Amino acid sequence: MIQEMRFHGNVSNSIEYYATVSGKGLVHRHFYESKADNEDRLFYGGMEFVINDKMIRHKGNGGSFCEYMFGIEVPLKDLVRKDVINRLAMYGATFDKESGKLAFTNQTDGTMTHDKVFLNGNAVSNYYFFLSLDMKGKT
Repeated sequence: MIQEMRFHGNVSNSIEYYATVSGKGLVHRHFYESKADNEDRLFYGGMEFVINDKMIRHKGNGGSFCEYMFGIEVPLKDLVRKDVINRLAMYGATFDKESGKLAFTNQTDGTMTHDKVFLNGNAVSNYYFFLSLDMKGKT
């Protein structure tokens, strides 16, 4: 059974993307839609990732990360600096400075222009992911 699918697309002459989707029962769970206005959409079970020539839009459990701003690996001394923002970002996660704990909310929708992705992330490649877990707790 198929465990991984890879998509390669362009939404403009300068914006290209690769998307890899993996997991059990993939052929029954994952959906892809390409619209005529240079917009591509990957979605599954209330989660979606949309990319077009102006922005990236996301909804659902997941997040983003990049190697480091403008394509340089993160130097060791930058790993401890508070002002370096290119770390793992989880959608809906907030940090309470007073308690020092993470809190997760249902606010996972967001939009980011490509200019903002370039300035806040990596100039060459950025990574986005979704999490779908089959978890059962004690009842």
